[in-house]
Amino acid sequence: MRTRALTPILVLCLLVAACAPAPGRSTVRYTAEPRVVISAIAQQAPGLVPPDGYNHFSIEAISESGVTLRADPVTGLSVVGFVAGIPTEPARITISTFADGLETIVAISIFPNRLDELYDKVVELLDREFGRTLSLPGGGTIEAP
Repeated sequence: MRTRALTPILVLCLLVAACAPAPGRSTVRYTAEPRVVISAIAQQAPGLVPPDGYNHFSIEAISESGVTLRADPVTGLSVVGFVAGIPTEPARITISTFADGLETIVAISIFPNRLDELYDKVVELLDREFGRTLSLPGGGTIEAP
């Protein structure tokens, strides 16, 4: 009898935990203009390796200060998701840039958040292309080694 009473509570706890937001990711800084950062992402987007079950990334929306990349689930994953009743949403990477003096602050958003390894891939791509800068506590910046 106790097990039956605890089952709804356990299910509710699991649902709440599944809806909890993912931990935040910090912004990164580069010595480049925002439009140059966005241009580099746009040029190299097809080379980003999508997660398993997704096709290639393509540009969904772009402006001088931001770009959204999208990869759709492959047909097999979509069919399995439909049959199982599990939604298969596209993978999206949104990169927003903000000018801050000679630097550009880059914010990266990943959806769905379970694909957080994409954040690291975008940062690696930008690190290869530009020199990342680190802000000093008293002001100023240095190039990251």
